[in-house]
Amino acid sequence: MKGRTSIKSVLPALWSVDSPVKRRMPYATFPADTDPYAALKSKGAIADGIMAMEGYLEQVASAGPAKDASVAALEHYCYVDTLAMCYILDYWEWALEMQRES
Repeated sequence: MKGRTSIKSVLPALWSVDSPVKRRMPYATFPADTDPYAALKSKGAIADGIMAMEGYLEQVASAGPAKDASVAALEHYCYVDTLAMCYILDYWEWALEMQRES
């Protein structure tokens, strides 16, 4: 994590650990070998806050199918962002349980 504590820094560090948490739903829908933000970025999707702000401006300025696509892209980013927070919590709960058991 290199001393950083943002979700975008913490998630890749925890995702790199082979834990059973990654195999739980809904986390299992993401590639096990690539953190969800990197997966978004590799697809050219909204993958960070700056891109989300740009996507918001795009959807405000558009109409019809273009607006629908922008809204869907923002909703997907928000979904991943929310799951990232949930994953971090679930991971630490699992890690603490493993520590108690050893």
